[in-house]
Amino acid sequence: MEDALKSGKHVIMSSKKTLANNLSDFLKLAQESKVQLRFDACVGGGIPIYQVLLNSSSENHIKKIYGIINATTNFILTAMEEHQWSFEQALTVAKQKGYAENEWATDLDGWDAIYKMKILAGLAWKQDLVDQNLQPRSLFEQNGCSFERRGKRQLFYIEEKAGIISYYVGPFDVSKLPAVKHVSGIQNCIMVDYENSGLRNFYGNGAGGKETASIMIEDLLDLLSRKRWFVLEGQVRGERLDYEDMVEKMN
Repeated sequence: MEDALKSGKHVIMSSKKTLANNLSDFLKLAQESKVQLRFDACVGGGIPIYQVLLNSSSENHIKKIYGIINATTNFILTAMEEHQWSFEQALTVAKQKGYAENEWATDLDGWDAIYKMKILAGLAWKQDLVDQNLQPRSLFEQNGCSFERRGKRQLFYIEEKAGIISYYVGPFDVSKLPAVKHVSGIQNCIMVDYENSGLRNFYGNGAGGKETASIMIEDLLDLLSRKRWFVLEGQVRGERLDYEDMVEKMN
């Protein structure tokens, strides 16, 4: 990736881990090399969230973003709930359909969502989220999620306030969140709460070859029609929220 940018090549990517761990450096390198880095396919599958956040006005400050951004986990949890499948059955079907990769535990442990969350923070607030203890809450944590309990999903949440980004990735009861509770299967949802215009909801399939390919083609077409650069303005400290904090915030 670094060699491509240095050699003057535009880059369209979908690897969220690589991007999340090098976002600031890659963006600076793209600007210095006068090439473009596009990564809408890294978060949200078919949801064009890159365009949404970059087009947001600085006069309409983004307060928080939350939702469901891991299709593998959402497919497994909703399949267990809707079809009364065991975890093993749901995982097997997810693998057969191509929704679960070989390292599926990184999805259920929340690391995939953490990487995507970091990218969203960079897009929304132009800051690199830094926390030496950056860590999700796994669905396998004994007190985090009962697979038998209806309404549990893997939720992500980020909120910027006073130069600090509070964040959460882990199991959460979404049965009282009307904009989230009906998101099933491989669907993703991203809720963006603005200072002035309020909550905007975005939905789309979060997995699948066609979905990923279509958003990458849109990146290519947009890249050919206009130039867009931005860099992160600095680093911002992250604070992990506890489950109890999340319950208070979402009620």
